[in-house]
Amino acid sequence: MSIMAQQSYEEILSIFDEISKNYKRKNQYFDILYDSISFLNIRKTSSEETISIIKDKSGIVARTYTDRWKEFAFDDLSDMDKVKLQIPKVSSQTNNLSIQKGWKINKEVEVEIDPKEISLQQKIEKIRSIFESFKKYDERIINPIIAYSEFLTTRIFVNNEGCQLRQVIPRIRVFIQPIVKEEGTVDFDYHSLGGEIGFEIFKGIENKLENFAQNSLDMLKADKPPSGKYPIILDPDMAGLIAHESFGHGLEADQILRDRSYLKDLLNKQVASKISNIYDAPNISNKYGSYFFDDEGIKAEKN
Repeated sequence: MSIMAQQSYEEILSIFDEISKNYKRKNQYFDILYDSISFLNIRKTSSEETISIIKDKSGIVARTYTDRWKEFAFDDLSDMDKVKLQIPKVSSQTNNLSIQKGWKINKEVEVEIDPKEISLQQKIEKIRSIFESFKKYDERIINPIIAYSEFLTTRIFVNNEGCQLRQVIPRIRVFIQPIVKEEGTVDFDYHSLGGEIGFEIFKGIENKLENFAQNSLDMLKADKPPSGKYPIILDPDMAGLIAHESFGHGLEADQILRDRSYLKDLLNKQVASKISNIYDAPNISNKYGSYFFDDEGIKAEKN
């Protein structure tokens, strides 16, 4: 466990707040961010079983804006004194960033069954059990791929506009892909379930395993779609995938700055049907990508 991970929120907040007050907002913008992550991944197939663990990996980045951005990253609180050396104070106003109103939040997402209360061996046995249930269901299921991913992220953000923010978010995802084979034909369907949820995620999975298996088996007899252009009806998963891949990546700010986005010159212009609308809402509760604030202290809201 890292030294920082052993510090309480109050201790880290006090240190961050003290150093943040060293920089006058009228002269320069300053913020400091702490991130910690614990990660577990279990993956089982017919040929292998792998386990990956990362425990309390953490780091800090402090940054300022005057006429340009400057930042300093480190991974030990003992290096806090170096912030003042790496990010000097300025004595006169040299930035044109508008001053925002600070806000505060201290939020931990609660789950029904805390993954920390479930032993590693119990988690492994759960994945093995699901794997075996597919193997026993039908001999045509030649390789059930079962993956379990578990994250716990802690983020603390303080700036010299008055922001004091903390969020602790658990995330779990289960991926199931029964690969099937019959008379030389190999196919599969897959299911990915996840969210800001605890080990109770398996309550909603185990009664669906037969359906997951049958969906893959049905693919063996599925007709090939005709070629050409056709009007189609998309389910929510496929609609979301298309929106993410074909449209979402083009809205990433770094891609726009690098002239890699076809959407760069289409700001404030209609790019789809008038009856179509897409929005991003990380403030929807308990979804896999939800959060309360981002790494720049911006409150999550519908975009």
